[in-house]
Amino acid sequence: MFNKRITFTPENYVDSAIKVLISAALVSIIAPINFAQSQGIPLTLQSLMVLLPALIFGWRIGALSVVVYLILGGIGMPVFANYTSGWEKFTGLYAGYLFGFLAASIVVGALAESLNLRTSIKALLLLVVGHVVILALGLLWQNGIAPIEGSLSALFERLAPGLLLKVALGVLFLVLFERVLLRLEERKV
Repeated sequence: MFNKRITFTPENYVDSAIKVLISAALVSIIAPINFAQSQGIPLTLQSLMVLLPALIFGWRIGALSVVVYLILGGIGMPVFANYTSGWEKFTGLYAGYLFGFLAASIVVGALAESLNLRTSIKALLLLVVGHVVILALGLLWQNGIAPIEGSLSALFERLAPGLLLKVALGVLFLVLFERVLLRLEERKV
C-alpha cells in the first residue's frame, strides 16, 4: 500500500480526489482492451485494473475509483470490456462482474491496508482474492439469469490461464512500482 507515500497535494480531500480521478481514468483507458484467447474466452485487463487502485491507495480510493468507472460506463462512455457501455449492463448477463468489481476493490483495499507483508506476497494473495470475489459474484449472477453450461470446474479451467496471467502482471507491476517509488524517495533525501 502506497497511499501515504504518494501525495499530490497536502490537502487530504484534494489529494484523494486526484488519486480517484487518475485511477478511474487509467481503469477506463486500459480495461476495455480485449485480447483474443484460443479457448474462446476474451481476456481483458478489466478485473486487474479495478483492483490496482485498491492495492495502491486502499479501499476508499479504490472503491471510489471503481464507482466513477462504473458511472462512466453507465452513462455511455465505452469503458467496459470490448468498449461497451450503458446502464443495461447493470442488469444483463454480466452485471455480477460489475458489482464484483466494487466488492473486490473494497475487500482487497481493506486487506491491503491491514496486512503487513512484502509487496510481492501481498500483491499475489490479494490479487487472487480479488479475482475470486469478482468471479464468484459474476458467476452467481450469470448462473441466475442463464444457467452455465457444463461444470463450474470446467469453466474455471478455461478461465484460470487468463486469471493467472492477470495476477502475474499485477504482481510484476506492483513490485516494479515499489522499486521506482523507492528510487524516487532516495533521490529526495
